[in-house]
Amino acid sequence: MIESPWREMSGDEALITFRFFVLPLFLLDAERFVREHITCMYPLLPAMQGVDHELIGKAMDELAEICHDQRVLSERFLWMEVLLHRTDTIDALEKVEIQRRLSMYEFLLESNPRIKRIRLEAKAEGKAEGERKGEVKGEVKAMRQSLIDVVEIRFPALIELATQRAKEMTNLEELRQLMRQATAAPDEATVRRILDSKAS
Repeated sequence: MIESPWREMSGDEALITFRFFVLPLFLLDAERFVREHITCMYPLLPAMQGVDHELIGKAMDELAEICHDQRVLSERFLWMEVLLHRTDTIDALEKVEIQRRLSMYEFLLESNPRIKRIRLEAKAEGKAEGERKGEVKGEVKAMRQSLIDVVEIRFPALIELATQRAKEMTNLEELRQLMRQATAAPDEATVRRILDSKAS
């Protein structure tokens, strides 16, 4: 466990000294915070001792009752969910029950600006990745056809073998290399040997 103070050093000299209080959540009793209605600690409950779905349910109900700002409430439930996924001190069945309870407030998370932003970014990344894959797939298809065309023009007897090998290949750079070799090959035997070496 990290200890206070934390020092940022430059050689032997401390540039910054930061003194802090260590709060080992995994040693704290969650029930005490709920019993005493210390609501600011409720988002951290999943990291504490003695957590079960009934205790979390009480805490969530209390938060929902006192917190009138839906954005703030969704942030608190989001922290609960994050810590729930990270902790290994809660029984697996209890985790499932707590997650089920949290899912009742999913509509709040859906409207949370941070979640919206993350989802939009993920969607944009997915779209960009899909476009990149589509482009690569298109390039692979075009390179396969180019390879087949070169072999057909230079060595028509090998068209069937070239078509077979081209269809088996999915790596764009390997296809480019094979295309260059087929273009520069001095004779049919060389191209046949190259194509046979690519057999899957």
